[in-house]
Amino acid sequence: MISFLKEELDRKSIFVDESKLGLDFVPDKLIHRDAEMRQLAHIFLPLLKSDAFSAKNAIITGPNGAGKTALSKSFGISIEGVARDFEKHIKYIHINCRINRSNYLIIKKIIGALNTDVPEKGYSIYELISLLKKILDSRNMHVIVTLDEMNFLNMKEDNLVYMLNRLNDDSIGGNSRVSIIGIVKNMAFIQYLDLSTLSSFQYNIVTFPPYTADQLFDILQARAKVALQDDAYTDDILHFISKIAAKNGDMRYSLEILYKAGKHADCHGFSKITPECIRHAQDCTRENIDINSLKILTQNEKLVLLSACRALIASKSSSVPVEDLKAEYHLVCEEYAFELVKKSQFYIILARLKQLEYITMASPVSRKRGDHSTIGMDTIPAQVLEAELLKQLRTA
Repeated sequence: MISFLKEELDRKSIFVDESKLGLDFVPDKLIHRDAEMRQLAHIFLPLLKSDAFSAKNAIITGPNGAGKTALSKSFGISIEGVARDFEKHIKYIHINCRINRSNYLIIKKIIGALNTDVPEKGYSIYELISLLKKILDSRNMHVIVTLDEMNFLNMKEDNLVYMLNRLNDDSIGGNSRVSIIGIVKNMAFIQYLDLSTLSSFQYNIVTFPPYTADQLFDILQARAKVALQDDAYTDDILHFISKIAAKNGDMRYSLEILYKAGKHADCHGFSKITPECIRHAQDCTRENIDINSLKILTQNEKLVLLSACRALIASKSSSVPVEDLKAEYHLVCEEYAFELVKKSQFYIILARLKQLEYITMASPVSRKRGDHSTIGMDTIPAQVLEAELLKQLRTA
């Protein structure tokens, strides 16, 4: 084993720094997103120009891989630096709501980002919010909190945005303490916001269009220059990838293909990435699928989703009536010896799965007797999803 590891370490890699192709890497300049960066900067400019901090909220929306997260992080780095020049204390905090799903965890994350320890137990969420306000007031600090994948928050119970907005009430010296950037895939999420929360965003909506093939090529070229050996790729290879990913304009997908193609080349001892490496990478890279996110679903949500998969597979059609899903759900609960949820809870789960974009739902065009709502699945192959759900349910 030791000799094998040494051999691998000694082998020449086509990578210079593979982290430059990772999702966490934020380049100094985001290509083809100047207009969106300028729009976001314009929204938050009053934080820098006025004597007192004035809270500004915004929503960033756009499809997968449109650069929403990268631009938000880049903006955070920039505004912190400019704020120092203006002798203002502004802190940018980026939180993924898919990972930190509860309000309690998010508030703890914010406080932790301010280099303050929070006891593991003994604090209610309202006590944590009070502690956060004291910290910000004592430091005369303003935080910009980005809630990435905000659609994973439960806005009907204990509205987190409302809680954070309330921190700005009765602020010392008229200084607001918290601004919010919400990142969502599409604006369908706003139907879950109450009027008070929605108005706090003041229609500050930054919309990201999908990238074109030419734009994806430019991004791939810039990343390849810092991630790969100069002779490990050609422009033709990058054009090949950009055309594949241009279907949905997904920059993350294009970077993942390039990374996996590079790994395939390294593993087989190739000195450069070939078209066949790209084909292999494409085959093992499923676009727009994040299987790991299934782990945050409750057991009941998984069972309903599994039922949806099986109903769709059995029907061999793009959608099935909700009544068919219910029938399949009865069978699944019997199989796993799980108690059926009540009808109201069943529909709450369906709404949640729709919100998280695992399923689609359509109401009947007419309200005639016999017409039924239908559910479908247009982002993840039902068989792939079924296999992963079965794996997780067996190990639960």
